[in-house]
Amino acid sequence: GTPMQGYVANPNRAKGSVHNYGAAVDVTLLNQADAKVDMGTPYDHLGLLAQPRYEQKFLKNHKLTDKQVEMRKLLRKVMVECGSMKMIRNEWWHFDFLRGKPLRNRYKKLDITFDELHKIRKRINRDEKAQ
Repeated sequence: GTPMQGYVANPNRAKGSVHNYGAAVDVTLLNQADAKVDMGTPYDHLGLLAQPRYEQKFLKNHKLTDKQVEMRKLLRKVMVECGSMKMIRNEWWHFDFLRGKPLRNRYKKLDITFDELHKIRKRINRDEKAQ
């Protein structure tokens, strides 16, 4: 193992991660100028400061600002209340649609390479331009 093991699921395990099923998203907020909103840490920051469960602690010791926590709460509200997603406790940007057995019963694990994914994305872009 590694200290970062809690942040990364092994896609080669039989179950994989929720991302492997297409049932998880990593998102942030953008302002009106299409710039990322300051959430206190960069997207994919693997550390305690990114974990929602410690926000009040970091707010008290001034490692997070009121505005940063407010923006994280807004993101959670939109994703959980309006998007029917579930948050996780160690990444402010990660949300799941389903987990565990209900996920595996409903969807198949996607097992495609990055090359295949890139080809799919190119095809989608081509189709969008044609419309």
